[in-house]
Amino acid sequence: MKRRNYNKSYRALVSKVQSYNVSFKTIFLLFSVVPFFLAIAPEKDITDKTFQEILKSYTIVGDFGVKEETRPISVEIFWRYPLPSLARDYPSLYKFSRAKDDFVATPGGGREFEHLNRARGLFLNGQFDEARATLLTARARYGLKHPYHRRVDFYLGITMLAGAEKLLKESKSPSEIQLRTYYENATTFFSYALVRKKNINDPVIDKNAPMYFYELAQIYLKYKRYSAAYGAAQAGLDFLQSTGRKEFRSVFNTIVAEILVKNREYYKAMQHLDRAIRLDPDKDTAAGNFARMADIYYTLNNFELAEEFYDLAFRIAKDLKKLKREHLILRAECLFWLSRFKEAEKVMEYALSDYAVMIEENPLSPEYISYARLRFADLALAQKNYELSALRYFQARHHSPSSVVKDIAKIRMSCLDLPAYKGKNLGHARSLFDGLKKTGLNLPLEAIEVGETCNVASYAQHERDETMVNKIREFYAKYPNSEFLQKLIPPLQEFRAKAFHDFYNKHDYYGAIAYFEANRQTTFPKIDTALGAKLFYAYFFLGNTEKASIYFNDYLKIVSSSPSLIPKLIQSFYLPELMQLKPKDKELSSQNKALAKALNTNPPLIELAPDFLTYLTRTTALPGTNPHLSWRYELIKSWWPKKPELICQMSFPLLMRLTELNIDEEKKPGRLVNLIDSHYEAKLAGSSSCLSSLLDLEFRMLSDQSELLGRRWESRLDWPLTSEITTFFWRVSEKMMQDDLSDIGKKFLTHIIDKAPPDAPERDFAKLRLDNSQTHLEKLWQ
Repeated sequence: MKRRNYNKSYRALVSKVQSYNVSFKTIFLLFSVVPFFLAIAPEKDITDKTFQEILKSYTIVGDFGVKEETRPISVEIFWRYPLPSLARDYPSLYKFSRAKDDFVATPGGGREFEHLNRARGLFLNGQFDEARATLLTARARYGLKHPYHRRVDFYLGITMLAGAEKLLKESKSPSEIQLRTYYENATTFFSYALVRKKNINDPVIDKNAPMYFYELAQIYLKYKRYSAAYGAAQAGLDFLQSTGRKEFRSVFNTIVAEILVKNREYYKAMQHLDRAIRLDPDKDTAAGNFARMADIYYTLNNFELAEEFYDLAFRIAKDLKKLKREHLILRAECLFWLSRFKEAEKVMEYALSDYAVMIEENPLSPEYISYARLRFADLALAQKNYELSALRYFQARHHSPSSVVKDIAKIRMSCLDLPAYKGKNLGHARSLFDGLKKTGLNLPLEAIEVGETCNVASYAQHERDETMVNKIREFYAKYPNSEFLQKLIPPLQEFRAKAFHDFYNKHDYYGAIAYFEANRQTTFPKIDTALGAKLFYAYFFLGNTEKASIYFNDYLKIVSSSPSLIPKLIQSFYLPELMQLKPKDKELSSQNKALAKALNTNPPLIELAPDFLTYLTRTTALPGTNPHLSWRYELIKSWWPKKPELICQMSFPLLMRLTELNIDEEKKPGRLVNLIDSHYEAKLAGSSSCLSSLLDLEFRMLSDQSELLGRRWESRLDWPLTSEITTFFWRVSEKMMQDDLSDIGKKFLTHIIDKAPPDAPERDFAKLRLDNSQTHLEKLWQ
């Protein structure tokens, strides 16, 4: 049935029921589900298209540039709310019921086969720890000489998963450390069995490989090891392609897409989502992927394309529980910024209603509910329904756990008290606005602007005195681009030219530029070099590269004879931005390289300043910054003592980027060692993940320098053996044993036994590693 016919039939039915004096409440109860289908109905008619026709007709538009996040949709001030990014869930699918299919008997004679089959018996009896110990014994005793050493690793991985499953079933609140230990050990063994030893034929492993490639990828995702998750999913795709199979193919493509989205490689992510839809057509899978495509477009503020793909997702899903309820709110957001307020209202009303729980068993996150209620009120305000918007802001204020949302709603309600909104409580509004500076500290700048706009309006409507002029002056300095200013007489035009310098000397660059642009024609008919230099820095501070370029030469003239390093640093931050504006300007490129060469030769060391930290962050991703990465690293390093969190926030990403670009490769080992030592000495709270990343990089980087790796870890024997450090000592000890450095390896194993936490599984591994005695049963085998 086409949408227009459906709407017509629905209205006719309602009219007919009303003619029988049936209350509207009864009609609402009878048709409580109908608003949802009306809400998600698209403008264009695709209701008669089959799923296959949709697959043939949909098109991915390769427009992945970031668009403006707001649009002029109303005379009111609206802005994007900080809705958390959505991510797909990839739970573990392993069940012990698979045991007989996955953990099969291994035919053959000899003790190496008896180890495998004895471990199988223990595993099937639920004795996972004993099975794991038996397999580890076989691995330690025979190593690569075992004819089925790949299968030993595979069974170890399965045993770890079974242990995690058992822990989850038997404990209401399982230890996260224990779970993570099980899962990370599983990844270690699956990595060996599925990736490193993939060229060794084993039909048992190959039969079940897709399932465990998925488990490997989802565990990496769970612990945010995104590059490893990408590699596991890609390895799964390669395996399927080489064997002509397709199990988990769509899931692998979506996992790869998730990692690409995190890396902001949206085009490639779209390609993988598209493959998942087209290669393995399934309505629910396609619906989830269409919704993910819409999320990508929404992230880029491309609301037109995002709304189209949200529409496809809800239209083809067989089971609405497969989609997130948050997608309704994101779709309403798209419709809001497309000025399709009526449609947005229907979708948002459905998302917030009780019967929307049919979409997802889990409730909406508190942040989504809070901001959705706020946007629901905004929709009424945008349509100038002031009474309804006041009611909805009241509801948002009293039902939201977020203090920010409550304050925004409070400001909106106070604005609605003004006569311009047909309000009658001017005194109440003024009392709130006068205290805005105190309450506004935790509010978005746009919310503060709303409050101050209403505050200035209250004076402009009722007072004609110096107070009004002062209020307008303050507002104008803060919000020079506000459309509301068109309704005011700008008193700042009467200021003398020195007002600009007053703003500038107080480091109020926003006010300085606002004043300059407002009085450009009347107050500044001619701009000398000194003023031009100040204008350059003010525009540069505000990130307005194009306007700063007009006065760049003036700045260079003023600072040309300065002995200070600061001007050179300013130039090093600005040139990459200017090169983005003029990518074909070879002179700029040469100037930038020459400056970088000089700074790399004598790295500048200056005191830590918030402005410079902001500039470093703002320009770090620009291509023109590449020649400057080395000295930037040294500069940030000099700030570690005062701001140790920069070690992980900036230095580690810089080191990775230097490595990717093959810059200062000879310095990388020393820098990494320094990062690890400095990070550990700083003892930053909550930074264990950073330390783990650093140590993991060191382990990989020194994988072919076992002696050096061993010496590095010998120097850390005084480190407290947390679960992460214990795991690394175990990994390094294994490396030492494999590379004929058994003395060091045994030293580490002994350290684990003596110092590791009592419940650390590595203690048992270490004891098994060091125990060369034969058991009674082993003697009988002889």
